Amino acid sequence: MKAKGFISAIICCYTKALGAGRELVILDGQNRALAAQYLNIPFDVIILKEDVNSKDDLIEYVSIYNNSSVPWRIKNYCIAYAKIGRPDYIKLMGLSVEHAQSPACLAIMLAGSTRASRTVASPGLKNGKFKIVAEVKTIVTLNLIKQLKHKMSSRMVLCFHSIRLNSDIFDFETFKVNFNKDYKSVKELRLDDYTYQFTKMGTVYLKTDKKCKEKS
Repeated sequence: MKAKGFISAIICCYTKALGAGRELVILDGQNRALAAQYLNIPFDVIILKEDVNSKDDLIEYVSIYNNSSVPWRIKNYCIAYAKIGRPDYIKLMGLSVEHAQSPACLAIMLAGSTRASRTVASPGLKNGKFKIVAEVKTIVTLNLIKQLKHKMSSRMVLCFHSIRLNSDIFDFETFKVNFNKDYKSVKELRLDDYTYQFTKMGTVYLKTDKKCKEKS
């Protein structure tokens, strides 16, 4: 195998967690194993001494071994937990596909956060404990975003969601007109937080307020 460019062994374990009886699964080296199978060459395998019979433990082992080469992203964890049947992760990944938004961004909103920051990690996302508590509010935000002519970045989505829920003077129709008109200039700012820009775009100033400003 080393002569063909394969240096490290494929790491496997036996498990009954997948519902098909005791079977051998790959923890690390899936791509190398497929390549070796395609090239019809033998490869070395290391099998863990103890069986891994919990789905949570199986995912943890896979993430640990893969972190030694290419670290798992939030999306990888979400896909893994969705595949083993966790309902909140299935719903999360379904919304991610339907609305073309990142799972990490959606998880923050679905977990009930109204802060305009991607640094807010949704509780338990990586350890399988993620729970949806604000599905309706999140879907309302996503449906409003669909009405815009231009796609929002994840940072923009979180800022929009935060302002929509926290501001009493925010008007979506006003925001939609201004966002569609000024999208290019706002996008070029490449900000971490668009709260100021979006609040300004979605604020309706009453005529009485304008007269007061002129007097002052």
